[in-house]
Amino acid sequence: MGKRTWPEAGNPLRQIVDNSSAVIFIKDIEGRYRLVNPAFERLFGVPAERVLGSDDHQLFPGEIADALLCNDRRVVEQGRSIEVEEQVLWQGRQYTYLTTKFPICDSHGQVVGVGGIAADISERKRTEDALRHVALGVSRATGNAVFPATVRYLASSLQVDFAFVSHASRPDSTHLSTLAANYRGEAIDNFDYVLQGTPCAEVFGQRFLYIPRGLGERYSLDALLKHIRIDSYAGYPLFASDGRPLGLIAVGHASELPERERVESVLRIFSVRVAAEVERATLEQQLRQAQRMEAIGHLTGGIAHDFNNLLTSMLGYTQMAEELAGERGDAPLGRYLGRIRQSAEKARDLIRQMLVFSRGSRGQPRVVSLAALVEEFRPLLQSALPAGIELDLQLGQGLAPVRVDPLQLEQVLMNLCINARDAMNGSGRLRIALHARSLVDGLCASCQQRIAGDFQALCVEDSGPGIDESVQHTIFEPFYTTKAPGQGSGMGLSMVHGLVHEYGGHLLLHSQPGKGARFEVLLPGLPGSPAVSARPAGDHETPREQLRGRVCVVDDDPLVGEYLQDCLSHWGLQVTVWSDAEQARTALLAEPGAWDALILDQSMPRLCGLALAKQVLAVRADLPIALHSGFSDPDDERTARQLGLTLLHKPVAAPVLHDWLSSRLPG
Repeated sequence: MGKRTWPEAGNPLRQIVDNSSAVIFIKDIEGRYRLVNPAFERLFGVPAERVLGSDDHQLFPGEIADALLCNDRRVVEQGRSIEVEEQVLWQGRQYTYLTTKFPICDSHGQVVGVGGIAADISERKRTEDALRHVALGVSRATGNAVFPATVRYLASSLQVDFAFVSHASRPDSTHLSTLAANYRGEAIDNFDYVLQGTPCAEVFGQRFLYIPRGLGERYSLDALLKHIRIDSYAGYPLFASDGRPLGLIAVGHASELPERERVESVLRIFSVRVAAEVERATLEQQLRQAQRMEAIGHLTGGIAHDFNNLLTSMLGYTQMAEELAGERGDAPLGRYLGRIRQSAEKARDLIRQMLVFSRGSRGQPRVVSLAALVEEFRPLLQSALPAGIELDLQLGQGLAPVRVDPLQLEQVLMNLCINARDAMNGSGRLRIALHARSLVDGLCASCQQRIAGDFQALCVEDSGPGIDESVQHTIFEPFYTTKAPGQGSGMGLSMVHGLVHEYGGHLLLHSQPGKGARFEVLLPGLPGSPAVSARPAGDHETPREQLRGRVCVVDDDPLVGEYLQDCLSHWGLQVTVWSDAEQARTALLAEPGAWDALILDQSMPRLCGLALAKQVLAVRADLPIALHSGFSDPDDERTARQLGLTLLHKPVAAPVLHDWLSSRLPG
């Protein structure tokens, strides 16, 4: 075959027309088609022979044909090319074209026809329509109103039956909750759903998913899809500004979805605003939770103060009555009083838990080994577990010590273990484990704050039924309990919250229905610090020998003042009691040397105990002063220690008070 010369290769302009993806046509001055290229034939599904010689009114609906001919007349009248957007309806589907129309002239320069080159911009126009919907609807909405506006305009933009926005309470959630949902043009109630077995499981925290048809067969276990008869789905993940998974935005339709590119573009457009609003709503929820816990803390602190005043005189007089019954040999009376004292001590312990939650009660922190603490705790725990529960200790080696009050951490451990025991109903496995834990982006289960860093983790895991995700934010609130009436005070986990955060720690909770629950207590480690024994030496009962000296008591509660006067007088002391702090100040400053010790209530009207102590110490720096309080602020406690004051927490045990007085009064 010989080499072909240029003229033999055929008309190059005709080859360009025939191979172009753009629609190319020529009409005569009457509007009849004289040339159409293969792209025109493919678009309308008709051969050129059926088109040539026809005009627009023979091919398209009247309104569309009139618009096309109007643009043709502009070209003929103006004698120049124009660029216009034109809509064409063919076989029930509308196309939008960006068309360049230009005059066709004869050898004399007379316009004899109109040529056109048209590019399909239908997809771009649909995306622009979606953008207009965003600008028109979503931008007007603020706060949580963004979510229903989004799903409404999303359904309208893509012309789908179902649109919704979902969010997760945690990045590792197994459930999602809708923030807004729209079904066939109507807003529907929000709902929770399990991720497993749904198309959302492939979207959340991952990627865009597009299933144009056959959804029911692919996810046959998804009851919601069956109920609303959705056969196609597309979902786009939502991420926070730091990359955390937040939720997803999705659409569904009873028939086939629009083109993948269009759906993905629209979902991506909507997702930017929605993700920002979900993140804002999440931060607001965390703030509300923190404020709620703080408010409850203030409330419980105030209640604790009042109850401790009552318990001070109640326990004090009961102990004095027991001693008197013992001196008189009245055993039945002593037994009755003992029962009263035991009940009052239970009330005292409950109040202490309330104070721990409100962070109004500090322990005696020191550097301890978690492994040693758990080992010493084992016998006490085993005695509290039924034979049907297996105890599994997994204590890591070489862990850094932590700075805590060992007794308070034992309270944390005991509360978590008792809850686990009760959840297993007498049979199961309780695992306590220690290990180092590094977090890049965690979420505290109780305070709802983001956490990161290196911690020592104390884990308590059970094989019980698990904790429903809907109540996992509530269980740390005071007095909340899922146990039967009389089986729990609801203070256990709130006390755990208070103690753990008191020492700079946090809590993680992992639980799924039917798969048990695992609590992780995260405490900051102290590498290189020597640990001491976890359990302090036990308190000894101080002999109640007689004391000598003059003691001033200032307390605005008459019952507390009366009890302290009776108790201290019984020990041989000279006691003066003031219920008005300002009157006491006048007497103390007038004769500062008349007293050997001073016991001040902290919470008093007009003049608190700490302020009174400062004024007295200014005139007599060596006077022993005890700050006696049912509830005190940690900052006040620090100031008191700096001033050299002794802190006595109501209701103070008689031996503790006797020890303090005997160590400070003259012999």
